[in-house]
Amino acid sequence: MTKSNCLGSVIILANEDDAARTIRPRLDAAGADLSRVHIVEGVARAGAEADLFQLDTDVKDLREKVRQIGDVKLIIIDPPAAYLGAKVDAYKESDVRRILAPLTTLAHDTGALVLLVVHLNKRTDGGAQQRFGGSTAWIAAPRVAFLVSEEESTKNRFMVPVKNNLGDDRNGFAYRIVEKLIDYGDPRIKSSHVEWLGSTTRSAHELLNPPRQKNGSVVDDAKAFLRTELSSGPVMVVDLEASAQAAGVSWASVKRARTKLPIMAAKEVAGWKWSLMAGGRNV
Repeated sequence: MTKSNCLGSVIILANEDDAARTIRPRLDAAGADLSRVHIVEGVARAGAEADLFQLDTDVKDLREKVRQIGDVKLIIIDPPAAYLGAKVDAYKESDVRRILAPLTTLAHDTGALVLLVVHLNKRTDGGAQQRFGGSTAWIAAPRVAFLVSEEESTKNRFMVPVKNNLGDDRNGFAYRIVEKLIDYGDPRIKSSHVEWLGSTTRSAHELLNPPRQKNGSVVDDAKAFLRTELSSGPVMVVDLEASAQAAGVSWASVKRARTKLPIMAAKEVAGWKWSLMAGGRNV
């Protein structure tokens, strides 16, 4: 397929982004041909100038729009849950499959790619396919699904496959968000666009389940406890034991921590007393 065959028009349904203040600047920042971008803001209905597009009733109107434009290659719906209609449950598999079926037929008949932008849920368990919001049908029904995520430890961004029934399901893409100042005269708007950095073999599982950072050892916790307790001067050991118990620090760990700090022990009539020598806070 040549590059010219890949070029075409785009239809965007983006319920959560303002067309003038958000979508347009992002398109300009990316160097898009605006004559080929068509933003659907509503559907004409009897008694109303424009009403919200609904996937359960208005795909026929979307099909007609595709026919009128003639060269549509991409249809973006972000997020589809915003266009379900009152009678569709985003968490019910049969409902989701019912509204996706006409979109599948539309894609097959026109050759356009239908891109659904689905948000993640708040789960921290399960596989990647269980982490998408709503019914699992949002991921099971489409032929391809990608996860877009930022790696917390490095702040690197990735778009990696969750499933791909049409091609390689291992390679994804690394990218970064680049800011650009768009000059519309007055005002100038700061926007952003994606800069692709190449392929990656990072997996969705790695990004969703990063290795847990090791907490400090119990001895490190005990050292911190002793520094705090002895920072104001000598303390009776019996009082330290009581404080350690209250803080949930084992006395065995405290005794091991003592050997790693410059602590001086002195015996008095009432018992032993520990004091932290100068410089101990930095050990």
